[in-house]
This record gives sequence, structure tokens and C-alpha cells, in this order.
Amino acid sequence: SRKTTYEERLEVVRYCLANNREYKLAAEHYNLSYSQVYQWVKKYEEEQKKRSLPH
Repeated sequence: SRKTTYEERLEVVRYCLANNREYKLAAEHYNLSYSQVYQWVKKYEEEQKKRSLPH
């Protein structure tokens, strides 16, 4: 699989979320695997959850 930057991953995640979590669509659009997109979205959402918790 190709190397991606953090910015590219973020773009893929946002694309996926904007398209109603169409992991397959995002994977095809960016030429990535379904599982790759799925993992990034999961990771992104965990990060968001951590950020929204009161410190």
C-alpha cells in the first residue's frame, strides 16, 4: 500500500464521513483498501472523543 501523510488520511476520513460513512466509496475514490479507510475513521473518532472530554 502507498505511503500517506496525516493530511491525506484526514482528507480520506472527512470524505468518508461526509458521504455517510461509505468506506467502500472512499476506498475506491482514494485507491485504498476498505480496511485502511475503516481503521483511519475509527482512529479519528477516538481522537475526537478524547478531545471533547473535559480535562
